[in-house]
Amino acid sequence: MSPPTGAHSQRKLTKEEMDALLAAAGQGEGGEKPDHARRVHTYDFTQPSRFNKSEQEQLRKISDGFAQRAGDQLSRLLRKSVKLQFAGMDHLKWENLVNETGEDVAAFLLALKPLGRRGLVTIQRPLAAACLERMTGAQSTPGEVDMQFTALDMRIFAGFIRALLQPLPKAWERLGAFQPEIGHFVQDMQGLDIFPNAEDMFQLNFLMQGGAGAGNMALVVPFEAVRHLPPKSEEESEASVTADDEPAGKSLRRSLSKTRVDFTVLLGAADIRVQWIVKAKPGDVIVLDKPITRPLDIRVNDHVKLRGYPGVSNGKLAVRVVSQAGASAGAGPQE
Repeated sequence: MSPPTGAHSQRKLTKEEMDALLAAAGQGEGGEKPDHARRVHTYDFTQPSRFNKSEQEQLRKISDGFAQRAGDQLSRLLRKSVKLQFAGMDHLKWENLVNETGEDVAAFLLALKPLGRRGLVTIQRPLAAACLERMTGAQSTPGEVDMQFTALDMRIFAGFIRALLQPLPKAWERLGAFQPEIGHFVQDMQGLDIFPNAEDMFQLNFLMQGGAGAGNMALVVPFEAVRHLPPKSEEESEASVTADDEPAGKSLRRSLSKTRVDFTVLLGAADIRVQWIVKAKPGDVIVLDKPITRPLDIRVNDHVKLRGYPGVSNGKLAVRVVSQAGASAGAGPQE
C-alpha cells in the first residue's frame, strides 16, 4: 500500500475515533476481554513489622542451615539422596496464601508446643505421592498417581513431616524451647479456615530434589510467631552489651558465686621406696616433709590458693585459713 497523499495525509483523528481506538486496545481479538489477568497482591506499606534487609539476610542463613539438616533427615528416611534447598520467603495475608495455593498442595497442621503457636506444612501433591510410594514400596503407573490420600497414607506420611521438621527447634532456638507436634492432614487448602483472612503469615519455601521425587514444600506460621526470630545485628548487639554491662556483670558474679570447685588440703608429702610400701603394716610411721609449725597448702582446682592450720569443727576435721598463697604466714596462726 502506498503512503497517503494529498489532503488526507494531514488529517487528524477525531475524538470519537480516538475513543474507539483506545476501547479496542483494551480488548482481545474479536472484541472480547482476555480470559487471564495479572494477579494483584495487596501490600500494606504502613505495616511496621516486616523484616528489614539485614533481618532477611540472617533468616536466609538460618533457613539454609535448616534445609541442609532437614535434607539429611529425609535422605535417611527415604533411603535416597535428597537435596532440600531454601527457595525464598513470603509475607502475605492468610486469604491470599490460600488463594495462591489452590488445589495443588496437601498440608499437615502443625503446633509449636509449648509456645502456643501453630502453623502448617504444605507440599505439592505429586511430590507427596512420590515420597509416599517410596516409603511404602508401592508402584504406580506413570501419569496415574492417585492424589487422594487414605487415612493410612496420612499416618505413614506423617513420618515424612516429622523427619522434615526434626531440625526446626535447633534452627529456631531463639524463639525458646519447643517441639513441633504434627496435627491433622488437610486434603484441600481451600476449605481451611484456621486463621482469620487478614492474618499476616510468614512462609518459608523449599525445593526438594532427588531420587524420591522433586517439587515444592513450604513451612507457614503467623508472622507474630517469628517476628523476633532473626538474631540482632552486630551494631544492635554491641549497643545492647554496652547498655546492659552492669546488669550482665552482676548476673555473671551471681553465676560464679554458685559454681562448685575442688577444695583440697595437703597435709604433706614423702619420698619413699617401693620396697617400704610392700612391707608396710599397721603402726608404721611415715614422716612427711611439712614442719609442724608451717601452715598447710590449700588447693582450689589443683592450684595452691590459700594456706591454713588443721583443727576440728563440730566433730569434723577442719582447716583455718591464715593467708593467701605466696604471703608470709609466720610461725603461728594469723587471722
